[in-house]
Amino acid sequence: ALYAEEVFNFSQEDLINDDVMMLDLYSEVYVWVGSDAQAEEVTSSLKLALDYAKKNPDGRKECPVYQIQAGYEPPTFTAHFIAWDMEVSQKWVKPTAEGKKPEVKTTKAQAVTSNDVGFLDPKTNKFELKELQGVYPERVAPNAKEMYLKPEAFKELFGVTQEEFAAWKPWKKKAAKVKHNLF
Repeated sequence: ALYAEEVFNFSQEDLINDDVMMLDLYSEVYVWVGSDAQAEEVTSSLKLALDYAKKNPDGRKECPVYQIQAGYEPPTFTAHFIAWDMEVSQKWVKPTAEGKKPEVKTTKAQAVTSNDVGFLDPKTNKFELKELQGVYPERVAPNAKEMYLKPEAFKELFGVTQEEFAAWKPWKKKAAKVKHNLF
């Protein structure tokens, strides 16, 4: 179940990497997505933010909603935190398959609409391995990134087909995904 709580006097320390946080700035709403947030939580939070922006309790007009990935916060977001520490932010960025941290640069916040909520179908949306490591494409389910790999890349990476992989024990799948920075 989704749980939302208003936080006063917020700081960067309130951002938890396995959570999704919403920041209401009156003229816009940011949805910060931690690197370890669950896919269902991301979807529910985006829906909540869109609904909140549409039906603001204070009567203001609908405002835009932006999604931000942990570790890639734009200045338009970080400016609202006292003493934002980029080093803390960089700890949220997951390393690549080679164990290196990807080059981090701030990015623009991604505008979200009701058409954007939900994940891409992994059967019809395929990506290269590099595209799924670190900051991955919008609307890719973060806990199922491996399913978006092209079949030949999947077989080369894991040594089995996606169907065979699906039959693996959860611990084995997780270990393989972690090894290749797809978790």
